[in-house]
Amino acid sequence: MFEDLLKFPEDEQEAYYQLWLKGVAIGLSRREAEAKGKSAEGKKGGKKP
Repeated sequence: MFEDLLKFPEDEQEAYYQLWLKGVAIGLSRREAEAKGKSAEGKKGGKKP
């Protein structure tokens, strides 16, 4: 990631880094939501066909 960051002009590096952080935050939120969904399915007996 940081090698990619250094390829950008210095004035664009901050914007690229902020976009990368948002992507990481979205990924972590998604993973957390999926984990909560799976644990809720287990409590209800799973999905019905």
